[in-house]
Amino acid sequence: MLALRTTTVLILALLLSACVSLPSPIGASVGFKNDPALQGLWYGKADKDSDPAYYHVLLNAGDTVTVVGVGASNDDTGGWGVLMVTTVALGGNRFINAREIFEDGRPKSDPENPAAWYSGLYRLEDNVLTIYAFDENKVAAEVKAGRIAGTVSQGRFGDSVSITADAAHVDKWLSSPGAASLFVPLFRMYRVKEPALPAR
Repeated sequence: MLALRTTTVLILALLLSACVSLPSPIGASVGFKNDPALQGLWYGKADKDSDPAYYHVLLNAGDTVTVVGVGASNDDTGGWGVLMVTTVALGGNRFINAREIFEDGRPKSDPENPAAWYSGLYRLEDNVLTIYAFDENKVAAEVKAGRIAGTVSQGRFGDSVSITADAAHVDKWLSSPGAASLFVPLFRMYRVKEPALPAR
């Protein structure tokens, strides 16, 4: 796993990265589709030791999503940033791809690079959004069993997996009934409900 940068609000993109790389975002072969249920304001923390952040999710034309993250730290380490996000439904599961395009007002150096995309699975239940990342050990087993093309190498913290299959094969693989078992929960966000305004 990559170490978390607790001084930035863009925790989500780092959490999605894990130790599994894909050649393209999930859903690239079938087309992305915005999920209206994601729109709104969310609040979350990566873990008990990290600063909280608010995420404003905005649906765009062309089936892309902009996520504006603002740190809620009491000091100067909160920061703010912007993610470009796409979503897709495959085989009864919903997947998310994210790339960082701005951090503290500065554009990222090469956001169009395929390596800049981070992909995962998400579930929304009772206004709680859970983001899941690939379990590198389970994905490594898939590669070794020949169920998806890729390479497995020994990384610093365990297996590092590079999926080499094209987008169509990746999307087919993740459409299978057992695809969700390849992911582990990493991050929860909670919908910020609009307060009731006093009657005039």
